[in-house]
Parts: sequence; structure tokens; C-alpha cells
Amino acid sequence: MFGAMLMWVIVAIVLVVFLGGASVAYGGRARRLNRSARAFSEAEVDYEARRDLIPKLEETLRSYTFGPRGALQAVVRARPVLPGRRRQGPPQADPGPS
Repeated sequence: MFGAMLMWVIVAIVLVVFLGGASVAYGGRARRLNRSARAFSEAEVDYEARRDLIPKLEETLRSYTFGPRGALQAVVRARPVLPGRRRQGPPQADPGPS
């Protein structure tokens, strides 16, 4: 009788240890899944914010790229008619320091 009771106690202890280990393992797995889902969600929010900024970036680049062109062309057209200009003809490129 003592042997049969000892066997049931050992079975109960093994069962408790197994269920506890399974519970801890499941909790760790659930924690890792939640952490990765949260990381992907944060990355998606960042990408969405960047995607929303692309039209603003395009507009800014266009204003810097195409905006001064008109002013530069007006200056180039106005240079030949400036009073006191000694040299005639199109402007020459500056060779820079040698």
C-alpha cells in the first residue's frame, strides 16, 4: 500500500512539474509573439509616417530644383544689358585656381 501511494505521489509531482514547465514555456512563447507583433506594428507605423512625408519631400525638392531656374535665367538675360560692362559676348566659365 505504501508503494502504491508513493507511486501516485511521484506521478503527481511529475505531472505538476510538467504542467508548470509547459505553462512557463507557453507564457514565454506568447510573450515573444506579442513582442514581435508589437515590433512589426511599430515598424509599420514608421513606414506609414514616411510614406505620408514623400509628397512633401517631392514638393520641397521641386521647389528647390525648379524654383531658382527662372531667377537664374533672368539674371543671365539681364547681364548683357547692364551698364558699365566692358566685355561683350556670352559669359565665360571661370577656370578657377590653378
